[in-house]
Amino acid sequence: MKKGYSLIDTLAKKEFQKAKDNINDINNSNFSSESQPQNTNELTSDLNTSSNTEIETQVEIVINPNQYILFSCLELLDNKESTLNLISKATNIPAFTLRSNLFRLRDLNVIEYKRVHIGNGIHGFKANILNSNVVLTGDEEKVHSAMKNVTQKMLLLKKRPVIIKEKGTSGLEASH
Repeated sequence: MKKGYSLIDTLAKKEFQKAKDNINDINNSNFSSESQPQNTNELTSDLNTSSNTEIETQVEIVINPNQYILFSCLELLDNKESTLNLISKATNIPAFTLRSNLFRLRDLNVIEYKRVHIGNGIHGFKANILNSNVVLTGDEEKVHSAMKNVTQKMLLLKKRPVIIKEKGTSGLEASH
């Protein structure tokens, strides 16, 4: 009954020991003076080279078609106010799915967003794109068909005027 567990435990112990041995080898290795830079110019050129390669090799973030559609809508919005219901109507993706995709994009550090209160009980959000280095995995045709008719005007949250009721009248009489 425990044979499967003992095999897994044995493999895990071997992998752990290999990692431990590798760390010990690194700690015990002697660095020769030949590999160390002789002057500060060599050190600075090494630093400049390493920082340039880090900038050039940014990590691509792989996202699914629904996340990519939401990301494209957020790019269109350009940090303006909207709601998931408006995006849902424009893209035919359920608002609940968009909500989980919004959280996922936030967790991947692709976007940052904040909730905003518009008035009359209307809540929306603003999203700022942090990392535009995303890659679509999956059905490109789904993205194209969902985004072909989407415009910024469809996604923007329209501020509605607040109707102020006069004392002793109903809201209908005040709005005429």
